[in-house]
Amino acid sequence: MEYRRLGSSELEISCLSLGGNIFGHFCDKQETQAIIDTAGELGINCIDTADVYSDGASEELIGQCVGSDRQRWIIATKVGVNSNEHPGGKGRRAYIFDHIEHSLRRLGTDYVDLYQMHHFDPDTPLDETVDALDALVKQGKVRQVGACNYSGQRLSEAHGLAVSNGAASFATIQTSYNAFKRQAEEDVFPVCRESGMSALVYGALARGVLTGKYATGVSAPTGSRATESASISTDLTAPVLNAVGRLTTVANAKGVSVTDLALAWAVHRPEVCSLIVGVRDPAQLEANAVAMDVSLTTDDISGIEGAIGDRGQFAELSLGTFPRWE
Repeated sequence: MEYRRLGSSELEISCLSLGGNIFGHFCDKQETQAIIDTAGELGINCIDTADVYSDGASEELIGQCVGSDRQRWIIATKVGVNSNEHPGGKGRRAYIFDHIEHSLRRLGTDYVDLYQMHHFDPDTPLDETVDALDALVKQGKVRQVGACNYSGQRLSEAHGLAVSNGAASFATIQTSYNAFKRQAEEDVFPVCRESGMSALVYGALARGVLTGKYATGVSAPTGSRATESASISTDLTAPVLNAVGRLTTVANAKGVSVTDLALAWAVHRPEVCSLIVGVRDPAQLEANAVAMDVSLTTDDISGIEGAIGDRGQFAELSLGTFPRWE
């Protein structure tokens, strides 16, 4: 497993990270434990979750399953998407201070390695959010801070405020990125290069579309997410499935799976420090880890991007662009 620097911090993160949005929803404690144990065996050292995932059950299960092995893990969680409304906005100092305590309690730890704003809060002055996060770093409750789903403009503004205020700068931006949806290249990746941030990528497999499990004229496999999610099934258009078919041809010629190809393509970018993958069992995680050893040539990358073709035809589809809890 390769490790990369988390922004300009001292933390080294595995190129593959474990997504916690399924824990407590699709996976019970025993299943979660098996997945986390497998992650550790594979050299994965980061688990990403959020206070909203399974209404806090994800954080609770992670805390229970990590247990006394806490020191070997980079635990990342997020704040700012919660079913309970808060006066004045979810980027407010009081809101952030309140919710970090809940997350620490559920995770069974006295610090979080990476604390991320889940969404930009237009109802709160950005400098209040930046200063609140800085205070948590000074208190020792948070080691690094980051953002999730911020636009490049908002990310740049937050970085500028942190620098001018002498506050902790965002180390990371968590963003969707895959061969179908490459907006990050023009939006947040330039900010990463300019500021020394790293990108944590979710949606690298376009919510399963880039695994090759869906094909033209074939019903979605029983138990697949397309049978449970209207937004995924809507994404399975003829252009999408035809593109996946072409990618499969490229993968076969290289002797790898289309999943390996898609993950290797997403992680090859220098701005990307880790891909966050959500899996339902250890076997899926083991299969995804194989992709971290796949090397891509310039011709391979051209072949992948050529197989996708005109990305404009996918602009109206989700394909992993935005997080959804369905």
